[in-house]
Amino acid sequence: MSKQIFSYTNHSRFDEPDIFISGDKDTVTNARGKTYFDCNSGLWNINHGYNNSAYTTTKDIHFYPTHFWSSTEVTEKAAEEICKWFGYNRVFFGNSGSDAIDTAIYIARYFTNKQTVLSFNIGYHGPNTQSNVYDSYTALIDAVNSQIAAVIVEPIMVTNGVVEFDKQVLQELFTLKQKHDFCIIFDETVTAMGRGDYSFDYKPDILIASKGLTNGTFPLSAVLVNSDIGEYIKNTDSVFEHGYTMSGHPQGSHALLETIKQTDVAMDTIYNKQKAFCKMLDDNKLQYTNRGHVFGIHVKDGIYIRRELQGEGYLVRQSNDTLLFLPMLVADPKNYSKFFELVATLSK
Repeated sequence: MSKQIFSYTNHSRFDEPDIFISGDKDTVTNARGKTYFDCNSGLWNINHGYNNSAYTTTKDIHFYPTHFWSSTEVTEKAAEEICKWFGYNRVFFGNSGSDAIDTAIYIARYFTNKQTVLSFNIGYHGPNTQSNVYDSYTALIDAVNSQIAAVIVEPIMVTNGVVEFDKQVLQELFTLKQKHDFCIIFDETVTAMGRGDYSFDYKPDILIASKGLTNGTFPLSAVLVNSDIGEYIKNTDSVFEHGYTMSGHPQGSHALLETIKQTDVAMDTIYNKQKAFCKMLDDNKLQYTNRGHVFGIHVKDGIYIRRELQGEGYLVRQSNDTLLFLPMLVADPKNYSKFFELVATLSK
């Protein structure tokens, strides 16, 4: 019996975990020799494939902490390149999307000298979000005033079924920001770095990226800030009292540089792949939501269909009756035609 405590698991139903021993491109193989297409991209973080040899060199880079104005060359290069990629002024490196939320909130409070943070309940912002959560867009807007430090927005709310944040509400938030002087935080833990399509009309003050940064080779998150916040942090006499032991780790930084390089290449084909996946969904008369390289397939019995698909060699997650299909950027759509046919058959 496993000694691990597994997240999001009813432990009474299981004795031994499914042990995966190898992976190649967009497939994984378990200890029993069964191979699956990974429609989850790991936990939405393996964008450039398993067994990607470009990432193996990261094991040779050693750790040095980035506290108290110290760093490494590769971490400085990674900071420069990710700021350039997203168009931001400065970046704070952490270890996960959850701690990135805490960092973004800390930065918003540090910059505004205010405490209250608001969020919308359909978005998922980690287990420890220090925010006031609202159940409707109307309630969220009504709560905005001059006493708040930030509003956290997940533009594509993946975990709860691939729901796009209402654009009119987003526009209103940016209008209110000018009046009440608060920060807008975009939580793109899942979608940043190639998976989202970045066609939003507004640029947030603070952007969170995590899952797509290192191809699963090292825990890393990035909290990017605009020039107003970046210059404030640079010039204020107030100490920035926030950090994590492994922040800016050279191994994660090296992996990030490789991911930026590979994502730049992938962007040349990603839109054609998105169209190909949409065509297969349409051909099979499936109902779905799509934004960038994120698909929510709406079915009648999500748990049943997910289990049946696993039996047929496809690993996919589900939120209630929505299958969360987030293929790798390197996935070939032609390999997934059977997947969509099975979903259509099982949905009848």
